[in-house]
Amino acid sequence: MIGVHYEDDHIATGFGNHLARPILREEWREDLSFEEDFKLLEKCMRNLLYRDRSAVNKLQIAKTTEEGLTISQPYSLKTFWNSAAFQNPTVGTVGSW
Repeated sequence: MIGVHYEDDHIATGFGNHLARPILREEWREDLSFEEDFKLLEKCMRNLLYRDRSAVNKLQIAKTTEEGLTISQPYSLKTFWNSAAFQNPTVGTVGSW
């Protein structure tokens, strides 16, 4: 066998595995509506964007059902960068970083 076989209710790679999976483990449930899933996915993506603010905040959402595939138009994720933690992220830190 070549490759990896993996099954779960949700998966993530890269930073998503560290920053989005904890949110999914805590908030995802099997009976979420599409709108609730959508909001949860946006919450995860916003968390990742705040970690790497040089990333692009544009998303497209795909939905696969028995009837077929639908893909949303690209849209910008709403963010709030005026938090005090973003204005001066090193305040109160010790060390050379």
